[in-house]
Amino acid sequence: ITQSIPSRPETKQRQWNSAILKAIKELGYDPIRLPPHKRGGKGARWEVEKKLKVKPHDCKSFYNAWDRALKDGVICVARS
Repeated sequence: ITQSIPSRPETKQRQWNSAILKAIKELGYDPIRLPPHKRGGKGARWEVEKKLKVKPHDCKSFYNAWDRALKDGVICVARS
């Protein structure tokens, strides 16, 4: 007898990771070679944030997801 394992709903973190990766690719960037932040300019994170139309009450979640993705190696910023 086989039991069906109920699928778990996608966590907020995974939703952010998926959205961030999709936006990075749509912007034409390689997730593991994001352009470095230029002094006085807008970086890739800003571009992704604007593409996703992150609302003010979601900013902290977005920044945390971005930082986790960097820490986990899901995304990487190229050295200048």
